[in-house]
Amino acid sequence: MPPSTRTALMFRADLVEARRAFIDAAGDRSEERIAREGSDFLASEDHDGRVLDFHALRHTTGAWAAMGGASPKAIQTLMRHATITLTLDTYGHLLPDEAAATVARMPDVDPVELRLTGTSCGSEAGLRPQQPPQQRQGETGRPSATPCDKNRL
Repeated sequence: MPPSTRTALMFRADLVEARRAFIDAAGDRSEERIAREGSDFLASEDHDGRVLDFHALRHTTGAWAAMGGASPKAIQTLMRHATITLTLDTYGHLLPDEAAATVARMPDVDPVELRLTGTSCGSEAGLRPQQPPQQRQGETGRPSATPCDKNRL
């Protein structure tokens, strides 16, 4: 890698040349050429005053890593962030949503297992959810209705 001062100069020169090539590619089509000259595509500064610099390239690197499926820890290491919080706050919205894939990897659960753990009313087999006695009694000390009993009313 060249020294940083030369790298910055090379970057700026390449940007100017790339913009010139973009405009020249319009050829003699005057409307297209005028549109390209008026755009801020490949300009060192856009119409809103934002400057294309090394920090922009750094952010692009982190963004592309996130969109490419890199783990947050890998992005943190690549970007040399001190905390994972900084990485997630900066690039978290670009990370792939893994919720559907996570659910798809979960094992299928047998309905019998649901009844045995108390997560199903078990009406088919006459089973009741297993709850500790203190949860089965209301404030009066009498047994209270369970969600399964309420569904049967």
